[in-house]
Amino acid sequence: MIDVAIVGAGPAGLSLALALRAVAPHLKVKVFERSAALVPSGAAVTLFANGLNALEAISPAALEAVEAAGTPGAGMVAHNARTDDVEHVNPATEWKVSPDGPPLRSSLFIPWFRLQCALLCAWGGKQGEDLVLGKALQGIQQDDTGATMTFKDGSTAKACVVVGADGNMSAVRNALFSEMPEYIGTAFWRALLSPLPASWDLSQDHNKPGWLHNWVDKTTGKLMMIRVFDDQMSVSAASSWPEERLQELWRRSYYGEGSE
Repeated sequence: MIDVAIVGAGPAGLSLALALRAVAPHLKVKVFERSAALVPSGAAVTLFANGLNALEAISPAALEAVEAAGTPGAGMVAHNARTDDVEHVNPATEWKVSPDGPPLRSSLFIPWFRLQCALLCAWGGKQGEDLVLGKALQGIQQDDTGATMTFKDGSTAKACVVVGADGNMSAVRNALFSEMPEYIGTAFWRALLSPLPASWDLSQDHNKPGWLHNWVDKTTGKLMMIRVFDDQMSVSAASSWPEERLQELWRRSYYGEGSE
């Protein structure tokens, strides 16, 4: 029987696998991922000082691998959403917990897939043994001896502990509590542009890799953010969206399983 079963091979699940290997190497840990293959997907994330400190505590080698795959944050530029004028420039060297305190550790911009790959390599789990792909969770049954997971392909696996690390639409949470997140009226769009658009002027200091640009319309609540990497650009946007039109946006797909 598995000691710890982790559902989800994203950053959270792989970080937990890393931590368990560091503090309890005797445990049998297995990660189950619904995607049939780990291929480039997702947009990008920003790891701030607290997240980098936590990863360093888990594994300095993992932190080194993640930092090598990302771009150090250089600062943030706030724009007027209606005029595009620059309203504020905040270099990362000025990010502090208190006015008199030392600068915070620099944040890190990293594409989601690069983060996943760096954590997977640092963990060292073997595909097919420690990491099992194509396992979409369908249900969980618990008793005094552990928890038995049933997957959509008809297979099962039993573990002493099952950890849900499968995102905001968690199948683990739904299986245990029959609940899904409540829509609050805001939709998000994310994209990763590669290579950088030719129109992006890298000769301007604040357009160089490591800078984050944001536009916020306080009247409508619309938001757009751009993160600049060495060779890519991440674009994120948010806006109110009527619930009855959600199906127009609901295009999340999992490799080997179609769309949901």
